Amino acid sequence: MLNPRKTPPPIITDNDRFLVCYAWLDDSVGYTKGHGLFFVDAKEIGRVPCLAICEDKQSGKPTLYYCDENWTLLGVAANYQSVEAAKDRAERIYPGSASRWIDTHFSEADTTRYLAATAALISAARLGDVPALKTALASGAALHGTDARGWCALSHAAHQGRVDILRLLVDAGALDEESFYALYLAASGGHFEAVRILVEAGTRLTRDQRAELLRSVAAKDVETGAIRKLLESCVPDHPKFQ
Repeated sequence: MLNPRKTPPPIITDNDRFLVCYAWLDDSVGYTKGHGLFFVDAKEIGRVPCLAICEDKQSGKPTLYYCDENWTLLGVAANYQSVEAAKDRAERIYPGSASRWIDTHFSEADTTRYLAATAALISAARLGDVPALKTALASGAALHGTDARGWCALSHAAHQGRVDILRLLVDAGALDEESFYALYLAASGGHFEAVRILVEAGTRLTRDQRAELLRSVAAKDVETGAIRKLLESCVPDHPKFQ
């Protein structure tokens, strides 16, 4: 569930002090194919919908982030000498982006509140505390933020089959293209209703992911027939196939 023109959070990663500025790149912004300036997994960074520049909390230097529509990190380039230097690099890859930057007024206090709300969201999901979850959502918590275990709120709710929490998180936009793990936790735990919510909300799998889920369910000592049927309805049209 993507959110067009979603306002960015005060930080993109835990290494940031705060977000300095951001840009939305629409179709009028160009792209320099063969730029050779930045690579992700040995491939040149392609078109992205969003850019962000944050101040690193250790060095104080700007970090340039390449992000998706939900401000999820796709690539990062650090240690620029100035914000303008980071913008110049972005302009060389995405001609026309220079006019798209929007300054923010975030502070370290905003970052502190954001991190506290995110921790509260994860705790509420783990404990099944609906009022606390609603409060955390209203406070701007990061839907995809994770705890020390690497689990987000959606994963905790799915693991315990907390359908009320799952519905709230899905409605808030917590489901994304990487929600396979939450579905895996719900299915392997035998939580039929949780699986149904995630599947009907639009979770899609690669063929390998679906096969792995089906193997996991088959190995569990739970009533799996209905869950298997739900999983088999997850058409393998994940973006990785595009």
